[in-house]
Amino acid sequence: DPRAPPHMTSPRELRLAVEACEKAMDAVKCHGCGEPMENANKKCSACRLAVYCDAVCQRAHWKEHKDKCKVWQKMRLEREEADAARANR
Repeated sequence: DPRAPPHMTSPRELRLAVEACEKAMDAVKCHGCGEPMENANKKCSACRLAVYCDAVCQRAHWKEHKDKCKVWQKMRLEREEADAARANR
């Protein structure tokens, strides 16, 4: 059970954070170096929210990203399960 970062503890706060990340994808910047990108060349395969200009930035950013990643991945999976359940009604 991954623990949420201390600044995001409630499910509502986590959901809002995920939604904000998804909306921010329109103005894509590398999560590692912060440089603007036209295309997300690398995306975290677990949470699918963090994008990187290359594998070097992705590896360099992992220590900072991994706690958020676990939480975002859990939220994404829960949302996908809820969407699938709604579709099967």
